[in-house]
Amino acid sequence: MLVPPTFVTVSEGHRLAVRRGGHGGVPLLLLHGFPCTSLIWSHNVEPLAAAGFDVAAPTCAATATPISLLTASTISRRSTPT
Repeated sequence: MLVPPTFVTVSEGHRLAVRRGGHGGVPLLLLHGFPCTSLIWSHNVEPLAAAGFDVAAPTCAATATPISLLTASTISRRSTPT
């Protein structure tokens, strides 16, 4: 079963999509690579939670932030050459 993301506010105007499962077990953080999102872990969250893990699979903003979650200041920082 696909686990839908929940959105956590990390600062004003910025939300992080996280797929969660299990509570109180051994913490397990599932990270994806570029250009994927946490959707690649969606099928693994429930079985790992059933095995006793407290699972969190965030969509890493640096690699896959949906454009609707970006603010103007974030976009300008990302497009400014360093």
